[in-house]
Amino acid sequence: MKSSPESWKNGWRKSLLMGGRNEGLANQQVAGRKMVSLQAFSIVVPDIPIVSLPTISYDKLLTGDPEEIARLLGNCQSLGFFYLDLTGAAQVVLNNSRDVFKLMEVAQGEMKSRAPQLPGTVRMNIDLFDSFISGSHAVVRKILESLSTGMGLTGDLRFENQHRANVPARTTMVLFRYPRQLHEGGGIGHNMHTDIGSLTLLFCEDYGLQILHPETNQWGFVVPKLGHAVINVGDSLRFLSGHKLASCVHRVLPITEWQEHHRYSIAYFLRPEDNVIYVDSKGRQLSARRWHDEKYDVFREPHETQEEDVILTGGMEQDGVLV
Repeated sequence: MKSSPESWKNGWRKSLLMGGRNEGLANQQVAGRKMVSLQAFSIVVPDIPIVSLPTISYDKLLTGDPEEIARLLGNCQSLGFFYLDLTGAAQVVLNNSRDVFKLMEVAQGEMKSRAPQLPGTVRMNIDLFDSFISGSHAVVRKILESLSTGMGLTGDLRFENQHRANVPARTTMVLFRYPRQLHEGGGIGHNMHTDIGSLTLLFCEDYGLQILHPETNQWGFVVPKLGHAVINVGDSLRFLSGHKLASCVHRVLPITEWQEHHRYSIAYFLRPEDNVIYVDSKGRQLSARRWHDEKYDVFREPHETQEEDVILTGGMEQDGVLV
């Protein structure tokens, strides 16, 4: 598998290594753009619609802080998207992520079984990938535990007990590559959708992620934030919660008329055990595996075909309007 160019790889290393140095953050207006100053360098926010996301502290969730758990639950019941500050106890996940940027998709089951189809790059760096995947899993599992506690769930109803490590599931780590366009045209980015699984842990330093805000019904770009991951609730967790949690509609688009440079992101998709049963957005009782397979088939279709099926947005949207 071909390695990524040094230019973008080094850029990732710079941003992720700066993850623990976010003191001195200040906002100011510069030449019509919003500039976020960060000690040694700055991130310039283009003049585009920006969505405001709350920040949840992973360290506070680890200590069981009741106020932070309440903030987490409130967000997941309304927006379902937030920044997760990983600059403390989870710094190792940030550090490992800088070296994971290879063009590949790695399923958790393949990693556990050391499947022969694993790319050579993974086989040669198996400890790194083990560490990154296990660290990512620990992060999203703690979020599940915190949400279960916040909702007063007990026993088998707790979310983490429907995501047991040794039970078959579609949990996957993916590297997304959105290639640079040489000419204008359709088919760019990622069409609007909700995620299939329970929680998504996303690392990306480039603009492109947009969410459809449920309060304004307007699209806004998510600002990359150093030392933080972006977390969002997926369909399966919404269904498992009895539709009390929100899976927000989102998409990926360039901030200009076409993709001017390659865009990369790493996502860790936590999904429930295959045999977990829930009621979906169409009122059907079905397994998590069946929901995954049906929706994944829609993802493979052309954008025009995807827009004809509400399964892509989990029943949360119709004709560009939240329902």
